[in-house]
Amino acid sequence: MLQDHHLEFLLPPDPTDFPPDPTAAHEPPLPDPPRIQSLIIDGTRLTDTSATFLRRCTDLRLLHTADTKISTAFVLSVLETARLVSSLNLTSCRGVPVTQRRTFFEALAKGEVVP
Repeated sequence: MLQDHHLEFLLPPDPTDFPPDPTAAHEPPLPDPPRIQSLIIDGTRLTDTSATFLRRCTDLRLLHTADTKISTAFVLSVLETARLVSSLNLTSCRGVPVTQRRTFFEALAKGEVVP
């Protein structure tokens, strides 16, 4: 079953993992963010920790997290960088208030969403 540590590949490599190249004129560029546009992680064991990894998915348009333990703070963190998300499924997300699970974007626009 998918867990937080399975998403570590979404982060760029840690430069301290590789010895510096003394012949390089400059630091190598960071890799492009993942081009994931749809992510369905319903029923997984992901927690708010996975937001660190998913924040790199700036092309994300659809995010389904039904029946997970993620919270409002997770959703807000991911939406901060994944500004293209227009489809969000929060059904049975225990960390998101029931009244916001189907109307998260509307509640956010009204200022009703609190991390």
